[in-house]
Amino acid sequence: MKCTSVKDPNIIKPTLLVDTKEGFKVYESKTKETKINIMEKAQKKPVIVEFIQLKEDNILKVYTEINGKPNLKHPIAEDKWYDYEDIVKKEGLKLKTPESGGETQIASIGDYIVFGFTKELGRHCWPVKPSYFENAYIKL
Repeated sequence: MKCTSVKDPNIIKPTLLVDTKEGFKVYESKTKETKINIMEKAQKKPVIVEFIQLKEDNILKVYTEINGKPNLKHPIAEDKWYDYEDIVKKEGLKLKTPESGGETQIASIGDYIVFGFTKELGRHCWPVKPSYFENAYIKL
């Protein structure tokens, strides 16, 4: 956003207010302009969430937590599961998340899957990259 002193009311010149016998006088500086901060500040409420880190050796556990336990009783299903694990290791785990409007997000090996709960969405999950997770979350 480009701001100018003439058209943008958020830009003011530093002023000096002097109390005189005739009342207050305002002296504007002819030097530097200052931007008034019109943005408010807020801090997110602390919310406890559950998480699991996606690793090569826990794909079944993560899948079960998200979708329920797959039926692997048939030998062909078990073989297909191992094929699916290989795909997840290479391409990531696809998650449909409310945050993405029901679109698919990808959790790669090493990413965290965070689970939250709201009245509107119920229990849901979303992927978080390790660098963001380490900065934004505190493990309890």
